[in-house]
Amino acid sequence: MEILNIKNLSFSYPEREEKAIDISEFSVKKGDFVLLCGKSGCGKTTLLKLLKKEISPFGTLSGKIELNTKNIGFVFQNPDEQIVSENVNSEFAFGLENLNISTEEISLRIAETSSYLGISYLINKKTDELSGGEKQLVNLGAVLAMRPELLLLDEPTAFLDPISAKKFIDLLLRINRELGITVIIAEHSLNEIFAFASKVCFMEEGKVSCYDTPQAVAKILKNNEFERALPSSVRIFNALNLKEEAPLYVSKAREMIENNFKADKFEFETNSFEKNALCVKNIWFRYEKKSADVLKGVNFQLKQGEILSILGSNGSGKTTLLNVLSRICEPYSGKITVFGKNIKKINGNSLYQNNLSYLVQNPVSVFVKQTVFDDFKEIEKDEKVIKEFAEKFGVSHLLKCNPFDLSGGEMQKCALIKVLFKRPKILLLDEPTKSLDAVFENELSIILKQIKDKGTSIIVVTHNVEFAAEISDRCGLLFNGVLSAICEKHKFFSQNQYYTTASSRITTGVFENTVLQREVVAVCQKQKG
Repeated sequence: MEILNIKNLSFSYPEREEKAIDISEFSVKKGDFVLLCGKSGCGKTTLLKLLKKEISPFGTLSGKIELNTKNIGFVFQNPDEQIVSENVNSEFAFGLENLNISTEEISLRIAETSSYLGISYLINKKTDELSGGEKQLVNLGAVLAMRPELLLLDEPTAFLDPISAKKFIDLLLRINRELGITVIIAEHSLNEIFAFASKVCFMEEGKVSCYDTPQAVAKILKNNEFERALPSSVRIFNALNLKEEAPLYVSKAREMIENNFKADKFEFETNSFEKNALCVKNIWFRYEKKSADVLKGVNFQLKQGEILSILGSNGSGKTTLLNVLSRICEPYSGKITVFGKNIKKINGNSLYQNNLSYLVQNPVSVFVKQTVFDDFKEIEKDEKVIKEFAEKFGVSHLLKCNPFDLSGGEMQKCALIKVLFKRPKILLLDEPTKSLDAVFENELSIILKQIKDKGTSIIVVTHNVEFAAEISDRCGLLFNGVLSAICEKHKFFSQNQYYTTASSRITTGVFENTVLQREVVAVCQKQKG
């Protein structure tokens, strides 16, 4: 039985000529787990919001949406945007109270749902004390307590570290299979979820381009530019043109490597950097005098022309570190020097003008004008330069749009452009790939490498291990306020089991130093002759 049936659905946002949604036919069966994927701005988020009447976007709508349920749950991308209460128990109760459910049943549902999700220990905590992963679990729990038949999720792992993201996806699969709840989830990161979907829906320019099983969609997307979003196991197989069926799981891909290739090693070149752009010595920071330390004696150097990626779990202090480096927050002990000068002796204008720029995690705060063009004009006066950047980043068609009408990926691109207009010598990026599709993620890596080659030093805080492995010279892990294990990226990812790439997990024990898909392919092709 179908829980959703769409026919001739069309939707356009105000003041935008193109259709955000243009779907002739799309249906979902009860109990399915459907993965929506596609480039940023392809219509995934718009489609999900159209299915939930209470948050349906404003614009021109036509066509038919048939839903065989009125009980629909929605989990947003940003955990903070969904939480409305001061403590977890009240957050669970909020939606239930609006449904006029009795106090006794509310207590029962909170107990049952929190126990099922394994978060009973959070019930008495304040919501602002939770990590990003915990907040998202609370959001999911509050929705599940209302017992939806259809669960919609818009990139729910975008703000989560790799381990938390994996746990969250595993939990969704369990909810789907054990409770029979139909799930439709939009995701950019496909490594952990692609193989487990009942069906995959690939969208392009508001249309459903293909809708089939994961195996079938993997074949359809071969040689498509979006192929780079597919799991590493599939991309390795496609590049090698092996006769077997493309493996969707790490274990199957590992078996394929072991059966077809012998032990080997990837030889990589290391970059040497001489001068320091930024020196951080024994930095200690806490938000309040009597609160616990968030940063505990952090030490490192950022070299000129280097990209350093910092990884770590939600709540480990990564964003706090960037806030300290940009002087949003002041450490109570330690020293930071920028090009040899104490950061405390550099006035604000000198620090931020053509020197240091910071792109915060939530790009909404970057925009202050009614159109993207006016926002750009605030920083860059030369309209020719604005148009060049817009074309390079693929956002020319967005210049007349209100920035707050953009998709998450579109907003992230435009926010990055605003930061780059300042021509920084040191660039700080907090989760720059959040909401970006794999195609632009690749383009972003090229752009950052070009910026780096011109001498800019870059610190990237990210949960995206694949992106970090692609762009970084060195990587480090921030845990419990301490930054450790900073080393060359191949060494970093090869020695890690959890904070590592899918390619590394596939080839561990067979190939050495293969942390990127192209490195695995290079070793295999060398053996094939």
